[in-house]
Amino acid sequence: GPNPVLTRLARPWVGKDNLLPGGRDTVAWCSSLDRQGGMSDTKAVARAAGRLGVAEVRLDAEFPNRRAFPWRTPPHPLLQRSVAVGERGVEHSVVFSETLMELYRDHTIEGRNLFPGAGYIEMAVAAAMARLPSSNNTANNTPSVVELENVMFLAPLDLEVGLKLVCEHTYGEGMELRGVDAGTKSGAAVKGAQVQCTIESASASRAADQLLSSSTPWTVAQIKKECGIEISGITERYTEFAARGFHQGQFQTIKAAWHNDDQDTVLGQVEVVSGHEHDAHYHVHPATLDGVFQLVGLLASLGVNDVNGSGSNNALVPASVDHVVVRRRLRGHAAEEEQEGGLPGHVWWARGRRTESTSRGVVVDFEIIDERGGVWMELQGFRFAVLKPQPPSAGLYCEEWVERELVEASPGLSKGGKNATMQILEVPGCERLPEGVLEALHATYVDYASALTEAQSTTVGGDERVLVVPLRPEAVVRETDDGGRALSVYVESVLAVLQSLA
Repeated sequence: GPNPVLTRLARPWVGKDNLLPGGRDTVAWCSSLDRQGGMSDTKAVARAAGRLGVAEVRLDAEFPNRRAFPWRTPPHPLLQRSVAVGERGVEHSVVFSETLMELYRDHTIEGRNLFPGAGYIEMAVAAAMARLPSSNNTANNTPSVVELENVMFLAPLDLEVGLKLVCEHTYGEGMELRGVDAGTKSGAAVKGAQVQCTIESASASRAADQLLSSSTPWTVAQIKKECGIEISGITERYTEFAARGFHQGQFQTIKAAWHNDDQDTVLGQVEVVSGHEHDAHYHVHPATLDGVFQLVGLLASLGVNDVNGSGSNNALVPASVDHVVVRRRLRGHAAEEEQEGGLPGHVWWARGRRTESTSRGVVVDFEIIDERGGVWMELQGFRFAVLKPQPPSAGLYCEEWVERELVEASPGLSKGGKNATMQILEVPGCERLPEGVLEALHATYVDYASALTEAQSTTVGGDERVLVVPLRPEAVVRETDDGGRALSVYVESVLAVLQSLA
């Protein structure tokens, strides 16, 4: 039932006398429903599946007569909506709600909340998996293999609630992922965020051969002999990162790490995140995969200013990946004993090998492996580039009203420290300025005849005199029947005033 009672009573006395070496239980206690514990049904089922540590393929093999449930399988967290575009492809999309942002707001780079590169790869893998005919991505109890080629991260995507991320999958060509403002109808790309990749294959038929040929020559124990120097202070590094605006909360997934003598290979123990209701639906959890990418910061002698606290503020961000292979879904593995009041801890092993280093970035090959050396995921030719600094906020346009004390304007003009009176020449054929404009300028009109008689006077009531000669608008010329004659009168009048001033 939704409130388990007997299992709670039986668990203490069954576990005491039935322990494996290392203190692990012989019985896996999994509650499919646990409302008494204040847990939602979805999270309880996901938690039970993770505790079992059994892939869906093995469940199909061991229980071939499993009855299909009448409800629909929950969509992938990043493929909330899928619309076919004729026969040429499909468009997947996701709108970042508050629920999704509970996870993704923890991914920060220099204080900017950016969508992780691992999220783009996961979305592309999920879109490729969605093309397979089987609903659970299996065929003849054989897991699927997805390969991506030439993944390019063209620009970062700043996240916010309500932002829409679109994945356009064109069959036979590839994918394009871009951020879109959910409030606009045009679907224009926002903030330049865009990722492109090519689907080399999404197949289940040759997955068995791929799995057989995907083992490393060494087990994890042998790799640890090569990478025998432990990198201490992982927790302290994350604390420092968080203070500088990097890798918050759920994206602090590296638990331990070791490197070799040449400092070009690092082996890391990375946690499989399982703290949200939607986490069980990922093929490779973005926070887990991002932890694999973070191993680049632990490699010494990168050839660029590093991001591990050596005095540089430059950060490395994904730029491109030559080849991505996903052979199995990464779920809970090597489950540890569940802590009281917490979720079960699952970890994977990841190895990163630096193959190239320049002043502009670094290239690393990544592998996610199990204890026996089986490669579950590969990323070859992963290029990281230095993130360009943001322009200063003073250089950004913004609307901001600054309140200042009102200063009374003195009437008239100021010329050489003296007051000046503005007089506007009333030239024949020119329209008068509105009274409001005259009042604002503290100006008066002087007629043509007065201007001629007072031309030699440089003061008006003791103030300096400024005589303004208006230019005749073209509109007046066009509206006059005899435009040429009117213009001639205007020029003659102005010249007469100028001659009188000479």
